[in-house]
Amino acid sequence: MKRKFLTRTSTGIGRTGVRVAIFAAALTGGLALVSSSVFASLTATAFNGTPTSVTAGTLSLIQANNGNGFTTSIAGFAPGDTVNRFVDYTNNGTLDAQGLTLSIADSVTSKMTGDGTIGMSVLVSQCSVAWTPATGVCSGTTTSLGASTALALKTTPLALPVIPLTPANANILAGSIIRLKFSLSLPTGSEVTTNGVLPANTIQGTTASITWTLTESERNATTTNS
Repeated sequence: MKRKFLTRTSTGIGRTGVRVAIFAAALTGGLALVSSSVFASLTATAFNGTPTSVTAGTLSLIQANNGNGFTTSIAGFAPGDTVNRFVDYTNNGTLDAQGLTLSIADSVTSKMTGDGTIGMSVLVSQCSVAWTPATGVCSGTTTSLGASTALALKTTPLALPVIPLTPANANILAGSIIRLKFSLSLPTGSEVTTNGVLPANTIQGTTASITWTLTESERNATTTNS
């Protein structure tokens, strides 16, 4: 009687294959779980329910005549004369400012602004309150801010150290008014007009067309904590 060795051997191999397949499947599943857990993450967010409003400040300087100011012509200006004109400047922006300077431009060629000897000179004064144009009186405190010739003002701005306020690096506070008097004068001199002919180097009959420019700068940059 023949024994079925082949049948047993075949059955043994089949069971082993099944076991190997089950083990491989379990291993693959385990690796998949491990891989999945590596890439898993948690997140959380927080935000302000009310948006933060951020607004940039403005720097603005406005000129206004007090009396005739700079918009009224000056005629009959003679050597030795002084003409006072009163002008108010308002820092109309929301930012404090500093470093006020004065410069001029002349749209015509004139000895009035082109000659440092016989030409016009300018003295600038500040009043703590409004000037009285009719009398030139300051009923408050008067401060002399500086003087220059018109010739120099065309190329070199004149620094005007206006009355300091707090803080020191921003002495032109937002909303403040700078009340200035500009004293324009011609130096005294002696000239001779012969038979209706003016001397060669004369201020007589000359005309200037002047634009007055005041410039302020932004206050120093600051760091605030709140």
